[in-house]
Amino acid sequence: AGVRGLPCIVLRCGLITWHPETGACNPDDVLCRILRCSVELGVSYEADPRSASPMDGLSVRDFAQVAVRYARTPLSAGAALVMSISSEACPDCSRLTAGRIFQGLRQCGFLLEQLSYREWRNRVATNTSAADALLPHLPTEQPPLLLEAVYIPATACVCIPEAEVAAWVAFLREQQRLSPHASN
Repeated sequence: AGVRGLPCIVLRCGLITWHPETGACNPDDVLCRILRCSVELGVSYEADPRSASPMDGLSVRDFAQVAVRYARTPLSAGAALVMSISSEACPDCSRLTAGRIFQGLRQCGFLLEQLSYREWRNRVATNTSAADALLPHLPTEQPPLLLEAVYIPATACVCIPEAEVAAWVAFLREQQRLSPHASN
């Protein structure tokens, strides 16, 4: 379109997570696989202090709002705007932390032993059916999906509410991607 003189906007997305109200998500993305492996094994990596650090991910609702904002940017004929949309593009959006996800899982009735990230990764590597699909996405030394480009202290973040995690869990159960029964 740009070659033909039309204004174009190219939006590249980072991780798009679940819808905060409905829980609808891609049940095969890396974040859902982390959740499913954690539930399957009854473990979390909350003993790692980095689990409280913000992760790079926007809810589908927040991503759509940012995308619409950029789509409304007036452009002259033949102009192009290329944007990468990650959680950094939406400083007022709720932040995702692994710790908050694991707390939300507990609120849904799942029992999770708290491990360091390295212990959690080793347990996943040796004990879960989803390991083959998940391991290529897991760093060896640090938790995945951390916001590394900017430093945002966890205390300065507006974290996702646990009710959003509950909606996500309900959606995954409905899709038969997560056990219908909690572990307690």
